[in-house]
Amino acid sequence: MNDPRRGAPRNVDLLESPSSSPAAPFVSAFEEEAPGTRPKAKEPTVREIMTSDARSCRADRTLVSAATAMHRGDCRFLPVVDGERRPIAVLTDGDICEIGTTDHRPLRDILVSEAMSRGVFTCRPEDAASRVLETMKQRRIRHLPVVDSEGRLVGVVSLTDLILVVEECEPAIAESLRPRIAEVLRVVSQKERGTRTVRVNPFRED
Repeated sequence: MNDPRRGAPRNVDLLESPSSSPAAPFVSAFEEEAPGTRPKAKEPTVREIMTSDARSCRADRTLVSAATAMHRGDCRFLPVVDGERRPIAVLTDGDICEIGTTDHRPLRDILVSEAMSRGVFTCRPEDAASRVLETMKQRRIRHLPVVDSEGRLVGVVSLTDLILVVEECEPAIAESLRPRIAEVLRVVSQKERGTRTVRVNPFRED
C-alpha cells in the first residue's frame, strides 16, 4: 500500500531530463526595481519645445506687415532679423499698440525699426527648460528666439510652450518645473517698462 513506486508517472521519457538547463526564474513585472537601475528622468530641451517654423520680420518693414504676420501666425511676438536671419531685435503686439497710440501716423507709415526692442536675448536648442525659465525670469520676458551655433534663427520658445510641455513630463520633472513657471509668471505680470520717447505729440494744437 505504501510502495513509493505506486502513482509514479509511467512516461518518464516525456519529462524534462535532469541534465537539461533549468528554466529562467520568473520575475514579476510588479517587483520593485533595484535602486539605480532606472534611468533618471531628464528635463525637456528647447529643441523639444520650440516652434521651429516661427514667423519673423525685418527692421525695414512696416508695422502693418508685422501685425499681419502676427495675425497669420497666431502669435504675439516676432524676432526681427537681419539679412543672415540673425536676431537683432524683437517686436511684440504690445510694442505695436504702444506706438500706435502715441504716434499720429498710420501703422503703414511706421517702420518696425521705430517700435522694436533692441535688447534681444536668445537661447540654444540644447538648453534645458529650467535654464530658459531662469532667463525669462531674470529678463522679465515671455519669449526667446532660438538660434543655432552661428546665431541664426531656428525657432521661438514661449512661456506658454513651457507650460504645456511640463504637463507631459514625468511627475518628478513636472514637480520641479512648476514652481519655476509660477515664479516667471509672477515676475512678468509685474513687469514695468521704461517710458518710450514720443516722436510726435498727438495732442499738440496746430
